[in-house]
Amino acid sequence: MFVVCMTFLVTSRPGITVHGILAAMKHKIWAFEVELFLGWAIESGAVREVGAVEKGYMATEWWWMALAPYAATSAEESD
Repeated sequence: MFVVCMTFLVTSRPGITVHGILAAMKHKIWAFEVELFLGWAIESGAVREVGAVEKGYMATEWWWMALAPYAATSAEESD
């Protein structure tokens, strides 16, 4: 569920910062968790860094592939 929430924030708010993600999640997660997710998402190609002054993040055109394992699992559970 964490991956789904984080992916939703990055896709729906292009340029969002780590601070913006923490605020959106009402500080229920820690910054290192956000940074860990963003590192994985950048490495997998689902997210890229944007912004020259303040580092923000936005989804790439293949962001939805990060959710494919979750979609397959929920489809199997509903059968």
